[in-house]
Amino acid sequence: MKKILIIPVFFVLFLNVLFSNELEMFLSSFFENNPGAVSVELEWQNCRDNYNASLLNAGSKMDIIQADIVRYEGFEEYIGQKWDIALSLIKTLLDMKKITLERNIADTEYKMYSEDLTNKQKALNYGGVSSEQVDMALVERDYGFKVLEYYKTLYTQTRKYLLESLYVSSIPEVFVYISSAPSVSAEDMAEIKGRVNFLKKISLQQELENARYKMASAGVTTSYLAEYSRNKAKVYELKGKSAEQDLYFQLSTKSEKMKLSFAKYEYATEKKAIKLDSMKKLQEAYEKGYITSIEYYRGVLELYEFDRQMLSAEEEFIMNYIDFLRLSETDPEEGILLFLDGRKI
Repeated sequence: MKKILIIPVFFVLFLNVLFSNELEMFLSSFFENNPGAVSVELEWQNCRDNYNASLLNAGSKMDIIQADIVRYEGFEEYIGQKWDIALSLIKTLLDMKKITLERNIADTEYKMYSEDLTNKQKALNYGGVSSEQVDMALVERDYGFKVLEYYKTLYTQTRKYLLESLYVSSIPEVFVYISSAPSVSAEDMAEIKGRVNFLKKISLQQELENARYKMASAGVTTSYLAEYSRNKAKVYELKGKSAEQDLYFQLSTKSEKMKLSFAKYEYATEKKAIKLDSMKKLQEAYEKGYITSIEYYRGVLELYEFDRQMLSAEEEFIMNYIDFLRLSETDPEEGILLFLDGRKI
């Protein structure tokens, strides 16, 4: 199994939940039955078969190096396509999570409008409100009902589609247990550089050109190719250094973006906690009749706004983390387990 890079002081995951058999079965079912995922695996198998055949027919070390280069190129394409499919899956699951939240918000709004309409209809008999206010409340109630029905239908249809297209019996909820900001150490970079295939490919390309240069210089091949191969080897040497620098920059950038996502998530979480404290008093006032249903439900809706902010920050974190995993060439089937929890929707 390929090693997953987990950066020190990254974030704490409740592994006893995340690595449950149910989640592994969900991912296995998806990657084994999704047509795109199956075709990608078949292409990668063909690449490996061709590589093994090339090794059997290799007549020199240079032939083996060339076969390795082709294999690394094939792996780059394979892991990239596999992540594209995995990203589509995660985005769909995130959409499902958004729909669930919006359905809950619509349900609260409908209750708010319904109770407000009932109260105004009662107040109309005593002259407490005008008929115009009642008519407006009726329009809001009817609109709230349509919005709620929309999200209920969207939820049902989306869930049905996912169950059928993903070949699963339940859908896990995407969730990240964020507890600290990420960091990229020199040790992490050394580990990545030692296993990332596109860097290995550049190194082999340099090695191949050096071998060609030596052969040309020794008269084994055409002598005029010596200078060309020497220059090409230098190009690959510089390209390798540039690629390492670019990789470090991209990983560090993703790291900083995740720090910002964490700050946004923490900001919304703390404000929601403060609001929850005041909601206790608000609910008590509502139950005792000191405030209207509109005032109470608006307080509840404010809480949902923090949920929206938290979900947005969580999505940002996931997207940047996926980019990080792609850059480090982590297999999606292992990487996805880092942010799926065991709840079903």
